Amino acid sequence: MNVYKMQELLNSRGVSSESIVQIAIENQKPYSKNLTDYDGYDALWEVLNDEEVQNIVSTMLFLDEIFEDDNKVVNKYDELRDKVRQDYGLYGIDELLAETITEKYGPIAKTNYGYIDKTKPGVISELDAAGKETTEVVNTFVDDIVGALAASVAAVIAHKK
Repeated sequence: MNVYKMQELLNSRGVSSESIVQIAIENQKPYSKNLTDYDGYDALWEVLNDEEVQNIVSTMLFLDEIFEDDNKVVNKYDELRDKVRQDYGLYGIDELLAETITEKYGPIAKTNYGYIDKTKPGVISELDAAGKETTEVVNTFVDDIVGALAASVAAVIAHKK
C-alpha cells in the first residue's frame, strides 16, 4: 500500500492530512519554535509510509466499517458489537492498537498520544462525538488512529528538530 492509498482511506472516514498535521504541530509548538506545515506534512508522510503503520491503520479503519454494518457475523457478536459501537470505556482495544503505532516512535509519541487521547483536539472530538450520536456511524477506532498518527508525527518532528 502507498501513502496516497492511506490518505484516501483516512479521507473516506472524514480525516484529512491537514487535520492530523494541525494537531501534531499544535502539540509540538511549545518545544519546537518556527514549525511550518511542511515540517508536519514531511513527518506525516514518513509515518504513513511505514508498512506496519499502514497495516494497523487499515485494520482499525476496517473494524469501524465492519461494526457499522448490520450483518450476520457482526450480529452474532452482539455484546462486542454494542461495546464497539458505543466506544465502551473498558473495551480498550482501540487504544491498544493505536499505541502500537506510537511505540515505533518512542516515548515522546506515547506520552503525546496519552495527552491527545484525553484532550481530543481538533477533528478527534468531532469524530468522537459523531460516533456517539448514532450506531450507524462507528468511529471507535478512527479517533484513536488520528491521535496516534498526530502523536507520532509530533515525535518525528521532535527528533528532527
